[in-house]
Amino acid sequence: MKNKNSRNSLYGILSALMLLNVALLFPSSANAQYQSKLPKCEGLNSNRWDMCYGEETSRNGVNYKGEYKDGYRHGFGIITYGNKEKYVGQFVQGRNEGRGALFAADGRKLKEGAWEKDEFVEVSSAELEERRRKAEIEKLQSDIAAAKKAQLDAERGKTDAENARRAAEANAKAVTENAKKQVEATSNASTVRADSSKNNVPQNIPKQAPVYEARSDMATSICSSYLRIVERSVDLRQQGVPINIAHKMADSALNLNPQLYRFIIGAINTAYQNPQFILDTLSDGRLLNMCAKEVRGF
Repeated sequence: MKNKNSRNSLYGILSALMLLNVALLFPSSANAQYQSKLPKCEGLNSNRWDMCYGEETSRNGVNYKGEYKDGYRHGFGIITYGNKEKYVGQFVQGRNEGRGALFAADGRKLKEGAWEKDEFVEVSSAELEERRRKAEIEKLQSDIAAAKKAQLDAERGKTDAENARRAAEANAKAVTENAKKQVEATSNASTVRADSSKNNVPQNIPKQAPVYEARSDMATSICSSYLRIVERSVDLRQQGVPINIAHKMADSALNLNPQLYRFIIGAINTAYQNPQFILDTLSDGRLLNMCAKEVRGF
């Protein structure tokens, strides 16, 4: 900040000296020359020229000799247009602005006085400076308003992310409770089914088949509940919620069954990488079958 202020102070002093030279230069012809106090610009890219004096010619033949600041024609300079008319005077951010004179190709002075945004204006230099000051204040106020808006947007984004996290946790809790209820219901049903089949078991079916079938039904029921988390993770991805929040929804599965937990985490990862695949396999039941096979030993 100190270096920037020092640079601006130096530029202010040099600009003051430049104004004195302009006052002396204007009565002369269009062929008058001006020697800047700034150092010569270095490099070929004028967009990088700053606090220096240089010369460039555009593709349409416009030639400029003068001072630069932040890549703009800024300060004092002489610009010769394609029709050979010449403007000698002040520039502000690439435009003819301030005190200046326009000369015809034959050297006749066409206009002299105050300029604003490349246009000759019938106002005093003092009034032009007041306009410029007001414009700078308006720009500063606009920048402050934009900064405040950006800050509010950032805070609103944090709030949205926190709300999404809480919603995901609430959804995970609801899914867990529902899964527990379904586990209990399936366990009770399997007990009844096993009891009813004790006295009437076909000779060609192993005695463990009803238990295996009960476990398969239980796995399908639990998977059906936890796959809602996977479906929910597709929505979270579209909302820009980080994947680690989606992973937290599956934490309850770790205590229930490690195989189930690994499968749900893998499905969530796939949902963030290829959501359409998850939606398709959920729709046709493939993902449910895959999950049930993975945790059939539950």
